[in-house]
Amino acid sequence: MKKKLLYALLAIVVLFAFSASFIFAEGAKPSEKKFNPNPDTLVYAAMSQERAPVVAKRIEPLMNYISKVTGKKVEVYLTTSYAAQIEAMLGGFAHIANFGPFAYVMATEKDPDLEVFATYVVKPMPQYFVPGGPKYVGILVTKKGSPYTTIESLKGQDVAFPDPGSTSGWLVPNVLFTKEIGMSLDDYFGELVFAGSHDAAILAVLEGKVAAAFTWDSAPYRLWKRGEMGEPSKEINVLWVSPDIPLDPYTYRKSLNPDLRAKIKKAFLTWHEQPESKAFFESIGGTKFVEMKDSDYDVIRELYEAKKKMKIE
Repeated sequence: MKKKLLYALLAIVVLFAFSASFIFAEGAKPSEKKFNPNPDTLVYAAMSQERAPVVAKRIEPLMNYISKVTGKKVEVYLTTSYAAQIEAMLGGFAHIANFGPFAYVMATEKDPDLEVFATYVVKPMPQYFVPGGPKYVGILVTKKGSPYTTIESLKGQDVAFPDPGSTSGWLVPNVLFTKEIGMSLDDYFGELVFAGSHDAAILAVLEGKVAAAFTWDSAPYRLWKRGEMGEPSKEINVLWVSPDIPLDPYTYRKSLNPDLRAKIKKAFLTWHEQPESKAFFESIGGTKFVEMKDSDYDVIRELYEAKKKMKIE
């Protein structure tokens, strides 16, 4: 398969000290901690789909609120790959994770002790390609003004993907987009480039490093909100839109103390009632967290099974 890395895809653990209760674990490995059902410190495994400082600034107030509701210290294990995030949960090192849907399905296949408890709801924003609700869509984007205005024009061109554990940026293109073009991604495109994040994939398009990128609908909106790109409708073309995908499953271990699980869930489901949550939800175009159950992700399992039958890496 013609794959290459645009940026490093290895897991990176970054240290940011925002407050005494919010520390990014540095140098720790999942095998170094034995799982405790009622720990003094909760470890939150976060996958950085954007730049690490951006994610850190956004989730700091939420982590502090989780600490307040649960009475536990919170550490955040921030990685740049779904694989490292899954490893942290499977090894019992982490207690909570905001998986992508595909990563969640892969993780629960290996360990049924993991369970989704919530996701978030986004506001409908048609001008930014966001349908709204507890769901999202995958999109294929090119740069405005480039010669790549149709799917056919991309044949033989280099295309970026965020991460091999991404739902919208890898699973969906391999299973659903290939049905539309009638061949594999390998056969249709030139180099398949892993950029390392959704942000990096989009910026690679805007910088002319690749002709197109598969990403998710809110990624251009978030870049625009941070002033890192112009208004999405003026900067990018959207050449393909996937069917609806359930949003990121916030997950914990079933074997955690039941009272602790209840407090974790309460923290997420009441987060929108806190004044400090406004900036958090504004940055992601969201409104609140809502409860989810494992069967909500059966549609992703069906895609995963289809991917296995196609023998895609």
